[in-house]
Amino acid sequence: MKRILTVIAIMAFTMALVASCGGKSQKAPTYPACKTNAHCADQSQVCMNGTCVDCIKDKDCSGKCVECKNNTCQKAPDCCTSDKDCTKGEKCIVKKGGKGTCKKK
Repeated sequence: MKRILTVIAIMAFTMALVASCGGKSQKAPTYPACKTNAHCADQSQVCMNGTCVDCIKDKDCSGKCVECKNNTCQKAPDCCTSDKDCTKGEKCIVKKGGKGTCKKK
């Protein structure tokens, strides 16, 4: 009788454990669909309203002269980090933080 009670207790514990996990695995949505930022991480993107996008805020973009516009990372207009980023006859005036603007020489 003790053995039967032990088996029943083990089965009940196992069933409770499976039920607490939802009973089935939570599969990630198919890209570009998402529920969390983790679903977009392989593409270096973030999740917004169920879809993976490049960015929501400027900080989501990498690079000093890159900003978030319409959920895509784009070069910020008139931004430079060196004279190479400016057109002929202009030079880059770098400000605190490494971002600058192109000004005529």
